[in-house]
Order: sequence, then C-alpha cells, then structure tokens
Amino acid sequence: MGIVLRQSVKTTTITFAGAILGALTIYLSTKYIPGQGYGFSKTILTHALLASQFTLVGMHSSLHIYMNRYPAADDRRKVLFTFSMIIPVIVTALASLIYIACKNGYISLYTVQDQPYLEKFFYWLPIYTLLWTVMTLLEYYLLAHMKVALSNFVKEIILRISNILLVVLFAVNIINFDWFIILSVLIHLVPIAAYLYIGSKQEDFGFSINWKIFPKNEIREIASFSIFHLFMNVTITAMYYIDQLMLGILDKTGFVSVAVYSVAMYIISVFQIPIRAIAVSIIPTFTHASEEGDEKKLDALFKKSASTVLITICGMAILILCNMHNAVKLFDPSYAPMYLIVPIVLLGRFVDSATGLNTELLSVSKYYKFNFFITLVLLALTVIFNYILIPRYGIYGAAWANTIAFASFNIGKFLFIWLKMKHQPFTGKSPIIILAAIPATLAGYLIPHIQNPFADTFVRSGIILILFGSAVYLLKASEEFNQMIKTLKEKKRLY
Repeated sequence: MGIVLRQSVKTTTITFAGAILGALTIYLSTKYIPGQGYGFSKTILTHALLASQFTLVGMHSSLHIYMNRYPAADDRRKVLFTFSMIIPVIVTALASLIYIACKNGYISLYTVQDQPYLEKFFYWLPIYTLLWTVMTLLEYYLLAHMKVALSNFVKEIILRISNILLVVLFAVNIINFDWFIILSVLIHLVPIAAYLYIGSKQEDFGFSINWKIFPKNEIREIASFSIFHLFMNVTITAMYYIDQLMLGILDKTGFVSVAVYSVAMYIISVFQIPIRAIAVSIIPTFTHASEEGDEKKLDALFKKSASTVLITICGMAILILCNMHNAVKLFDPSYAPMYLIVPIVLLGRFVDSATGLNTELLSVSKYYKFNFFITLVLLALTVIFNYILIPRYGIYGAAWANTIAFASFNIGKFLFIWLKMKHQPFTGKSPIIILAAIPATLAGYLIPHIQNPFADTFVRSGIILILFGSAVYLLKASEEFNQMIKTLKEKKRLY
C-alpha cells in the first residue's frame, strides 16, 4: 500500500488544487456568463463526455489493465496502444455521421428558447467528442504507467487554468460568446499535446500494427473485456450525468436549471476527488494480486483501501455540509436551490463510497461483467425516476433520482461481492471511524458564523480537520493514517 498511499497523496493534492481552480472557473462563469449560456456550455460538455464513452469502445480500460501484463520492452504494448488509438477514432467518425443525420430530431428535444444554441454549435459536438476520446486514451496510457499525479496535473491544473483564461477573455469582451464556446472545445488540444510529450518519454511509447503478435484467444479476451467495459463505462457515466441531460429536456427552464444543478454537482465532485485518487492508485495493485491468485492479499488490500475511503468521505462530507451556507453566499440568489440539492445528492454518493472500492475490485476479477449488468439495470431505473420526478419537482427531483440510483447501485455491488467473492470491506475499525466523525460534525455546525464566507470557511474547516484528524489518530481508527502522521513527525514529509 506504500505506493498507493504516495500516489494517492500526490494525486489528491494536485486534484484539490485543480478543484480550487475549478471553483474559481465556476464563480467567474456564473458571474459573467448568463445562466442560459452557462447551462448550454455545461450541456455540450456533458454530451461530449457521454458520447466519448461510446466512441472509446472500452479500449481505454483495456489499455489501462492489459498494459501491465506485458514487460516494458514487449512489442505487444505498442500494438495495444496503436489499436487503442485507431479504433476509437474510426468509431467517432462513424458516430458523427449518424449524429448529423439526426440533427432535427436532436434539436427538437429541447425547449424553444434553448434550440438556437444547439442549432448554432451543432457541428462542434463531434469535434468535442473526438478531442475527449483522444485525451482520455492518452490519460489512461499514462495511468497504466503509474503517472497518476503527472497526468492529473495536466488535466486538473493546466486545463483548468486554460478555461479560466477563456472566461476572463469573455468577461473583458476580448472574445464573444460564440468564440468562448469554440475555444472551450479547442482548448483540449493543450492537454493532448502535454500527454503526448509525457508519453513519448516512456520506453513502450510508439506505434505498431503487428497484431499477429497476439494469440487469437488473447485477442478475443481483450475484445470481450473492451466490449463489456464499453457498456459499463457508458452506463456509469450516464448515471453521473443523465440527470443533467434530462433536466435540459424535461424541466421547463431548460439550460437555466442545468446551470444551477451543475454548480451543485461540482461541489459533489469535490467530495469525490480523494476517492477517485485512491481508486486510480489501487487498480494496479488489485490487478497484480488478482493475477497472482492471492485472495488473502486482495482481501487485505480491499479492507485497507476501504478504511482509507471511509475516513476520507467522512471528512469530506463534514467539510461540505458544514460550509454550504458559505458556498451559497458566493453566488447569485438564483443559485440558492443548491443549498438543498447538495445534501440530497451527497447522501447517495456517501452510500456509494462507504463500502469501499467495489467497482475497482470487480473490474479486475472474473466477475467484471457483473458491473455492467447491475449498472444497466440501475441506469434504467435512474431514467425512470428522472422522468417521473423532474417534471414534478424540477432540480430537486433530479437530485433524489440521483441519490436513489447511487445508493441502490452500491448496495447491489456490496451484496454481490460479499456473497459471491467472500470479500467485505468492513473491519472492527469501521465503527470507530464513524465515531471519530461525531465531534468534528458537532463543532462544524455549532461554531458561530463569521460574516465573511472565506474567513468562515477557513476557520470552520480548520477546526473540523483538526478535530476529525485528532480523533482518528487517538482512537487508532487506521494503521495507515497513524503511520502517515508518524512519518510526517519524524521525516517532515508525508511518505
């Protein structure tokens, strides 16, 4: 777990810095870009993210997992990289033709007041999708080489700074809204160039079409793995974004409601930052233990990572909920509904994460197909819940649909892993972690408010972190956490 902890700490630090930049981007965007225009910019981004999961056809997941199976000098690495790049680009081109053919039907889904935006920028979505596809493939290539922190720096820092620059250019009238949207798409060439430069330093970076180097059974295995991960990635991504997509169609305010909801969901994304860092870092370790058939090691890794995740989500949930009053103060009154949206959605995400890295464990096991089947069922339920709740309750209906889906999704995975694989994430330390969160929670809510939201956030968050960290340490809720504190004391560094 040493390398996992180091990579998690580095990645979390970088991603939190990126989150601050992202928050600044959102603040400036909501201040200078009209709600409808901002909602459209988030909608086209969401469309590109979801479409890219189709066009990737699961090749990024295969690249991430299978790259570690071959020695560094093995030509199979280059062949796998080559076809992981070629196939998605071809699929993107074919999918774009279908998209263009369905132009009128696509635009008619949205409200009359929103349709002009879709008409004007209709042909930019395929370009956006292609750039996201290539960027994701290169990112996963670097992740397979454990360049987690470096790849995150490019995506979380460099890309976000570029986005801030675009908002500033729009705010000072150097570019108009049309160019803001166009450059928001093209700006993704920056991380692609950075990933290519970093990747070129790797020994196995390069292209080869010698597909015959793979036995037929291995080709079938990779193809099967990719196809199932195609459906799994599409359904998981859809679960994260389907509420925003359906809001734009089903809610009478269209892109305006999307703007409000997207700000709330950004706060939720901050909650998930350290969890994603831990998940990405643990996959290679899970993979090696699974390949070795060492179930005891796999179970130990699962439990240790679950304890780390539980500590993390408790701390993040307290920080977010106790500071929501400060977040609301920073935005226009029209964004006030997020004060209730965030706790509703956070409930589902907490349940989703509280039982450990279930998805990651399943993805490296022989039961990886189960991820797809359970996600597909729950995606269908999410669509149904959104279809029923959004017309009645608007953005609050979308929030509840999201929470019901994620809670159900995780409970299903937890039961399957426990009953079928005989792994479960909880230890005797798990209740102690929950117990350690109580003093910090009480303090976070009872501390008198400071009028300045930044000062209040700084003081309140500092007290929460000190109390929660001290409680975890004194109660010995996590051996890894205590070891990290000991190392920090002795060596003045985290690892």
